[in-house]
Amino acid sequence: MKHIDKLKLILHPVRMQIVQTLQGGRTLTPLQMAKHLVDIPQATLYRHINKLFEAGIIYVVEERKVRGSIEKVYGLDEKEIMSQHQELIQMNREEHAYFFMTFLTSLQKDFQQYLEQETIDFERDGLGFSQIALNLSDEEFQDFAQSLQKLLENAMKNPSAPGRRRRIVSTIMIPEPVHIVEEPSEDGEVGDS
Repeated sequence: MKHIDKLKLILHPVRMQIVQTLQGGRTLTPLQMAKHLVDIPQATLYRHINKLFEAGIIYVVEERKVRGSIEKVYGLDEKEIMSQHQELIQMNREEHAYFFMTFLTSLQKDFQQYLEQETIDFERDGLGFSQIALNLSDEEFQDFAQSLQKLLENAMKNPSAPGRRRRIVSTIMIPEPVHIVEEPSEDGEVGDS
């Protein structure tokens, strides 16, 4: 399967949720996943698990005998996910636009599901979204991105437990377009940039 086809496969809203559930080295059975993904019908969940398995995105970590049948425990192939990230970097503009819109659609769905809850407390739930501009050299940006990645990786290791609530953190880093700044002429006028 081509990398771009795998990316399209992963970016399906249901499959993205399965991947997110397994991130951070978590291993789960389909029944355990279903407890995290309560809005997905079980038959749909199994179908999407199979698609991810066939594509090599997830793999069977363990098989257990349970009441006469075999129960599979799945894990996420983190190396495969990283190779997809590398492939994403090499895409052309149209492919980036397609995947970005798919990502935004999924984000909108998650937000809409949150708003449809019966009880919402924005402050307690920690809901927030903002946009900030950082003035960083390329080296400073790499340091910042690596520090942020380490923080996220540590938080992703937390197992599901009473008192913990699953929170979706989405990051989008967009460099500002490069503007050519013209030097002022001798009369002090600056051309359009």
